[in-house]
Amino acid sequence: MPRPRKQPARELSQFHLRLQELVSGSTQADFARRAGISQSGLNKILGGGDPSLATIIALAKAGRVSLEWLVAGVNKLQDTDIIEDFSFVRRYDVRASAGPGALVPLDDLDGTSRFVAFRTEWLRRIGLNARQAEVLIAVGDSMEPTIRDGDLLLIDRGIDSVVDNGIYVLVLGGMVLVKRIQTRRDGSAVLKSDNQHYDDEVIPAAELPELRVEGRVRWYGRTI
Repeated sequence: MPRPRKQPARELSQFHLRLQELVSGSTQADFARRAGISQSGLNKILGGGDPSLATIIALAKAGRVSLEWLVAGVNKLQDTDIIEDFSFVRRYDVRASAGPGALVPLDDLDGTSRFVAFRTEWLRRIGLNARQAEVLIAVGDSMEPTIRDGDLLLIDRGIDSVVDNGIYVLVLGGMVLVKRIQTRRDGSAVLKSDNQHYDDEVIPAAELPELRVEGRVRWYGRTI
């Protein structure tokens, strides 16, 4: 029986060769950490994968070279005035529900992500550490008109308890929810929706340990 033909290796572009040059100056694990991506994700790109623009920017920043050099091979010096102005926050493929359905446990995150760029100075001004930030996608209409289906949510994961009458990402019964929380003197809590067509949900004090605060929503954005 004839052996199957071995598939030819994918020819690497000049971009991939320049990236290999950058990574060779350190370990793959260290370079991936500085770029904010997984080591397996870096390996895929080094093998010929096509990263998103945000990931290419993060790779250039991690390698301390200009974006223009990494993409086109010219002007190698890093333009720090541009790159250092921004922080790149991971956008995970997990959807937080602002209504019924689309309920995905945060524990299902596999490290696969893209990035959203925010001005570092703006993040600092609102008191948000980029290392503790994540971007999720809202699903459902229970938080309308404040948050709509498909909105991007910037989450402060450094907040794991109720600190004010803000909007929080919660996990309850294996479900991810976006709600306001009102605590009561008897130890219970009320989950509130901005959409008046949804009823409040009371969480008895005895069940409160099952409610986990995964972060506070600090910003949302949408396309028009």
